[in-house]
Amino acid sequence: MIPEMAVEAQLACKTKIEIGVAVGAFGHPQGMEFSGTRGIISGHPFKSDYQWTQTDAAISGGNSG
Repeated sequence: MIPEMAVEAQLACKTKIEIGVAVGAFGHPQGMEFSGTRGIISGHPFKSDYQWTQTDAAISGGNSG
């Protein structure tokens, strides 16, 4: 259930991702009702010709969805 005081997150899907930009991760980890964390973009490593976005926010199955 989403709290009545909750505000929609404003997504910037077309914004170029740059190091230092604030980010957030929201989810429902391991049956929890809601979870959220915030961080910054900390790098753009390349792996197998694919650019990944690195953050200092904890984003993985089980802790943020």
